Amino acid sequence: YCPPQNKIESRDGNGELINPAGTLILPSTLGSVAQNAVNNNLYLKDLVTSSVIKLNANSFIGCNNLETITAQEYVTIGDMAFMDCVALKEVHLLNVAIVGANAFKNCSSLSVLDHTYNEGTKGSTIGTSAFENCTSLTELMLCGWANIGASAFKGCTGVTKLVAVDGIGTIGNNCFEGCTAMETADLSNAGKNVVAKAGAKFTFGSYVFKDCSGLTQADLPTGLLGVSTGTFQNCTSLETATTGENTGSICNLAFDNCISLVNPPSPRFLVRIDENAFRGCVKLNEYKLTRSVLIIHD
Repeated sequence: YCPPQNKIESRDGNGELINPAGTLILPSTLGSVAQNAVNNNLYLKDLVTSSVIKLNANSFIGCNNLETITAQEYVTIGDMAFMDCVALKEVHLLNVAIVGANAFKNCSSLSVLDHTYNEGTKGSTIGTSAFENCTSLTELMLCGWANIGASAFKGCTGVTKLVAVDGIGTIGNNCFEGCTAMETADLSNAGKNVVAKAGAKFTFGSYVFKDCSGLTQADLPTGLLGVSTGTFQNCTSLETATTGENTGSICNLAFDNCISLVNPPSPRFLVRIDENAFRGCVKLNEYKLTRSVLIIHD
């Protein structure tokens, strides 16, 4: 698959696939788009993919006039596929299987991100730093993603609201770090159907909300086993945080420097509070311990 600028040549003889309006429709007869195949193409404005296509690494990187993407039916988006596409405004994903590492990193104009899924694509994955520094995103509705990688939405400074629906099995380290405008985060339903399965385990990384200085309320997954290290470090506006009754531990630095915290979680079956878990929480005048608490570190 070898394109010269605005003439996209494909092996199945489709010839020029970018039309005069700047739209590229990739037919299902194309199994994949090769690495660097369309990178730095300045004619491309709209991209539509058909089913079961793999967009390989760097395939559209630097397409600075690309504005919309519609990816359909089990498409795999490779690492850095659309990184630095600074004009990209809308990404519509329908039953997408994988969004690779850094796939949309630094797409600073991206304001619309939606994902429609069915039962067959509930195993979808968002890779490391996939949407990092997408500063025009304002609301995140996460649904149908089984795994969300480390730093996936780090530095998305325009996001004000986060809601996650069931099905998520993993939220990686530093996932939402530096989302400074985020005011509310509702992850209460994340992982709900995952932990209901025999032997399944929900994984929640460290420093997930670090430096989210505008965050005032956060509802953590009800199936969370522990509030991880540094989860809310430097969330200076955080007043209230909740979690499920089966959360057994609050780890080191979990609420470090949360200077506005007045309503921390107090799970029914809490067993351990690590050192510095509430360091710098100057408004936290009391903390009600349940009978289940066995270990409190200095």
